[in-house]
Amino acid sequence: ARARHGVRPPTGQALAAAAAAAAALPQPNGAAAAGKGGMALGALDIFVLSAIAKIGATLVTYPLLVVKNRLQSINRHTHEDMKYAGVVDAVQRMLADEGIGGFYKGMRVKLLQTVLAAALLMMLKEEIFAATRQLLDVAAPAGRRVPASRR
Repeated sequence: ARARHGVRPPTGQALAAAAAAAAALPQPNGAAAAGKGGMALGALDIFVLSAIAKIGATLVTYPLLVVKNRLQSINRHTHEDMKYAGVVDAVQRMLADEGIGGFYKGMRVKLLQTVLAAALLMMLKEEIFAATRQLLDVAAPAGRRVPASRR
């Protein structure tokens, strides 16, 4: 296989090693993987943890989206003072003109939208997974059930 921009595609051996490593990982038992205390996470725990994770991800990525949107919004009607020469120019001018707060304009609405959506999605996914697992365990004949250690 050909390398593109210095990155080589994974070999069959690398894919097999990754699959073996993934198979060796502990599998979830119930709605979510049990923690150190052996207790499965509940729906509210999953919702809160997902919300916290999404807040962190949004805080990191939002400035990049602001710069990208400003660069994409430039057209022939844009005043010359508002045109950027590139990403570096946009970042430097935004810092000089607006400070660090300029990178986070409009983030409150975005946080509300994305955090709620991500947290609800993750919570629902885990609840559907748990319900499906219960249905499969009930429907499977006794000899064909997946042992708890292999889930």
